[in-house]
Amino acid sequence: MSSRLSLSGAQSKVGLYYAENSAGGTWYLPESTAPSTHIVKTPQSVFPDQTLNEALCLETAKLCGFDTAEWTLLKLDGGEPLLAVRRFDRIFPNPQEKLISSLPAPKRLHQEDFCQASTKKWASRFARAA
Repeated sequence: MSSRLSLSGAQSKVGLYYAENSAGGTWYLPESTAPSTHIVKTPQSVFPDQTLNEALCLETAKLCGFDTAEWTLLKLDGGEPLLAVRRFDRIFPNPQEKLISSLPAPKRLHQEDFCQASTKKWASRFARAA
């Protein structure tokens, strides 16, 4: 599965659109410039429990009173779980307006991390302090 995400970080990820329905919900791979609603992270062979660890950290932060993104673990047949995190940089200003394949179209909110804002190179994000 490929994606056009321009998301920083070391973990493999794909942007998907989730639409709730009477069956619980359906996942879609956005086409062209259609926005995603979730970032879905996959475990890596080097760090097989990475998605579980991130879910644990998100839940711990939430229980400590911090605001966290909504998340869920997706279990696939025989594989390790995927971590689906609802994007906080998407809003639905008019959910009644159906624009993309009869689904509500989220609006993108611009976000940058500190390295992007300071024009630091990606590799320097993980450099150790001297």
